[in-house]
Amino acid sequence: MSLTAIKRACRPYKSLILEIAGDSECFEVILKDGYVSTTYGETMWVFGRDNLAPGQMSVSDMINELELWLGDVEQQ
Repeated sequence: MSLTAIKRACRPYKSLILEIAGDSECFEVILKDGYVSTTYGETMWVFGRDNLAPGQMSVSDMINELELWLGDVEQQ
């Protein structure tokens, strides 16, 4: 379910994204070569599934964090 929400949130940014993946431990969004999220100079967003434990972040919180990160992506 969460991976589906991530893919949906990434649709407006699909021209910037190389890969969207998830495994038992985390979700990842990897930018295409030449793009970087300027806040921390990152080319990959990683979110640990353990952050979605009860009493922690919700899926909505995770998507908000992803959208903020994607909003800072610029071409190098």
